[in-house]
Amino acid sequence: MKPKNDGAGNTKPAAKQTAPGAAKKPPARRKPKPPAAKPAPQPPETEATAATNAPGTPTAAAPPGKKQPPAQPTKEQRIAKEARRLKARMKGLDKNKLETAAPLIRNAARLTVAIDDIWDDYLTAEIGYVEEYDNGGGQRGKKPSEARKAINEMTKHHIAIMRILIELAPPAPLKRDALDDILDM
Repeated sequence: MKPKNDGAGNTKPAAKQTAPGAAKKPPARRKPKPPAAKPAPQPPETEATAATNAPGTPTAAAPPGKKQPPAQPTKEQRIAKEARRLKARMKGLDKNKLETAAPLIRNAARLTVAIDDIWDDYLTAEIGYVEEYDNGGGQRGKKPSEARKAINEMTKHHIAIMRILIELAPPAPLKRDALDDILDM
């Protein structure tokens, strides 16, 4: 077969020609998709199974008459709680200053939780304040541990943020006592 020229210098392959008496093939049919698998039926949930299947709870059921220990809060929950605590300290602050301090409050909350977590890991793993190193070639010595460096760095950032928040915080109202009442007379 010769390629066809469309007159603009472009060539296209010639279409296939079939014999005049040859039967044409019907177009191929697509196979139907199988139906989606249905999930296995679940037994009805009772109060006992609902309590044990709740997120953050252990899977083993507590013996009758004994309560399960409360679930540990997630990291996000702890951060939110710390942010609420810090925001409560800023009560009475001008709206503009509070909006400006919001990122600082979030960062302070994150750092507080992160430092607590690192300290817990540091204390439970019994990692020392210093670790020994050996560079080879007789170069040996002691250096501060990496965990301790991380704790120190995060603590420095936390202190800097807290200083700013303390400066922004409104002054605490003065409490009156009996001596103030006597002096006012």
